[in-house]
Amino acid sequence: MEKKTIDQAKVHSYINHLQNQTHEKMMEHLKAFNDGVFAIIITILALEIPAPHSQAAYPAFIKSISIFLISFFVIGNFWYHLTLLLSNIKQAPKRVIIVDLMYLADLTLLPVLTSWIIEKPSILAVANYGIVYLIAQLVRTWLRHIVFSIHISSALPAERTAIIEDHTDRQMRLRTILLFILNGSLIALALLNPKLTIYAYLALPILDFFLPSHKKLIKKIKR
Repeated sequence: MEKKTIDQAKVHSYINHLQNQTHEKMMEHLKAFNDGVFAIIITILALEIPAPHSQAAYPAFIKSISIFLISFFVIGNFWYHLTLLLSNIKQAPKRVIIVDLMYLADLTLLPVLTSWIIEKPSILAVANYGIVYLIAQLVRTWLRHIVFSIHISSALPAERTAIIEDHTDRQMRLRTILLFILNGSLIALALLNPKLTIYAYLALPILDFFLPSHKKLIKKIKR
């Protein structure tokens, strides 16, 4: 009976080892897949810029480049934060992969909306750009919460984990409310002045760098 119990323990240990190896390999593939998708998104963005076929079309060409640069920095900012997030965990369980794919699916719409704005910066085009941006921010916040939970559960004792998770839940709710207010204001601004609003989106990646990062929160908690 004792031997059977030992054998079962060895089997469970071996299965856990295999699962950990699988999740680690999946993380490598996920990071490579993310980089590939972002590279394709930015390439498509550049291809959406119409070439000027006459001197008269040159001002419109410059305007198209400025809109491209806004989307370029927006997407670059999303890539930066996603890469930073995934650097905190060594394994990619299913919930991380699912939310990551939702994030990428939303961002792949940005080239289409950027092309729409280049052709005609209408209220509907800019408002839809804002909605896609808001969804990406919300999904990123959700992914941030998942990654943070995985990190603290593996790095801290169980009694502290519950307290910290409660704190991060409150912080996630607050961040979500702020995202709705900020992005909702920009979408509302798009109804009044769509041309101004699209340039206002350039400020969002800059503001993102001033918000507390998950790395700072992790260091603060470990103290």
